[in-house]
Amino acid sequence: MPGSIKSLSLHYFLLPMNSIAAIIAEGNYTRVYFRGGERAEVLRPLSSWRKLLPERKFLQVHLKCLANRSAVTSATRARDGRLNLQLDCEIEEQVVIRRRSKEIADLLNL
Repeated sequence: MPGSIKSLSLHYFLLPMNSIAAIIAEGNYTRVYFRGGERAEVLRPLSSWRKLLPERKFLQVHLKCLANRSAVTSATRARDGRLNLQLDCEIEEQVVIRRRSKEIADLLNL
């Protein structure tokens, strides 16, 4: 199935990449946020997701967050120059780390 990922855990499943809005690290677990409001907790570190997902589609927003480029609904600049991203899911606005703000803004054509 093109555009899908397969779990590397003991339980295998197919998941359309475009359905993932963001992945937030919480220790060795990650919380996967889907478009439309659903979410799942997965026993997998964020580093594993970074290796699995294509870099051109998923942005490392900050240390604990990967965001799907196509799930970014808006981006605003803070006074300190940081970039704030609103995503198409049930999480709060994500602040891009300062050293990646320009790079991510360029990738999003802002």
